[in-house]
Amino acid sequence: MDFSYDDEQNGLREAVSALLSRAYGDSEQRRRVVGTDPGFDEKTWGQLAEMGLLGLPFAEADGGMGAGPVEVSIVAEEIGRVLAPEPFVEAVVLAGGLVADLGTDAQRAEVLGALAEGTLLPAFAHTEIGSRWQASAQSVTATEDGGSWRLTGVKEPVPNGARADLLVVSALVGGATRLFLVPGDAEGLTRTGYRNHDGTRSAKVTFAGTPAQPLGEGTGDQAPAVEKAQARARVAYGHEALGAMETALTTTAEYLKARKQFGVPLNKFQALTFRAADMYVSLELARSTVMWATLVVDADGDVVAAADRARLQTSRASRHIGKEAIQLHGGIGVTAEYKVGHYTSRLTAIDHLLGDGDWALARLAGTVDDHETVDALA
Repeated sequence: MDFSYDDEQNGLREAVSALLSRAYGDSEQRRRVVGTDPGFDEKTWGQLAEMGLLGLPFAEADGGMGAGPVEVSIVAEEIGRVLAPEPFVEAVVLAGGLVADLGTDAQRAEVLGALAEGTLLPAFAHTEIGSRWQASAQSVTATEDGGSWRLTGVKEPVPNGARADLLVVSALVGGATRLFLVPGDAEGLTRTGYRNHDGTRSAKVTFAGTPAQPLGEGTGDQAPAVEKAQARARVAYGHEALGAMETALTTTAEYLKARKQFGVPLNKFQALTFRAADMYVSLELARSTVMWATLVVDADGDVVAAADRARLQTSRASRHIGKEAIQLHGGIGVTAEYKVGHYTSRLTAIDHLLGDGDWALARLAGTVDDHETVDALA
């Protein structure tokens, strides 16, 4: 299977890398940005829009670029490489992806066009307290009265929920999951934002008879569409994790070359070199699985199963690489001033977004009896 990029894709990677390196090449700059709300740099977000990156996966008729999941993965990986806090996956892949999949022509043109221009930031309000990475809404309800819809209940955590200009909200309607659009200034809407351990932002969002507009024209259960959108986002998060893991590994290898013990560089100690080599193996196993999953998304195959496999491998690799990066740096690795701890924190956060490795393993184990029996070799 060919995992190499063509000239246009390599050009995209170089352009995104140059932009994000200028913004976050200095880890101190990232600390300043995440230290104040909204937790990302509005100027950098606007520059991503100017480059056309916020409209990459959307049809040109909706104001997008008409690119595919491979191009999206390139951007996500470069974001992870420098820990850029911009909510690309959350806004473009997840919230924007749901609007692209289910929205009417008018909704797609309005929401996706503004998202691509950088003038509107959507967020997906789906998770509820007590739920565990499910595709269905649990307790938030939507009721119709005279053709108007209103939402009641609480969503938490909602990534970037306090800053979002538009919320894509899941709610129960007669036992089925439906999606609704809620402007950030709607009446009956209360948002309480807070900082996560990796510097990103989430919010508790409360709906008290809040007016809402149904997403799309269908009346059926939209949980399958939610599950597919979440799967695409897990694959994109996998690429963000790849970028972060690669930087963590490179930083560790450079430290082992530069740091001396007993008058010789640490990389001269065979045991430490073997541990770094094991980190590289974990990274490459995750890379091949995540890139394969991206090609499954591109071919519109079994996206959910592919995303589960990618999440499992990424979870294992990120835990391994994150812990080893800190330990091989010794005392400096556990300090807030040094960057490897921040990479491990972000990798941990990604592992718990939309389902962790144990959750993915349980889902995959549940499908074992769906496979045909493989005859043993004689």
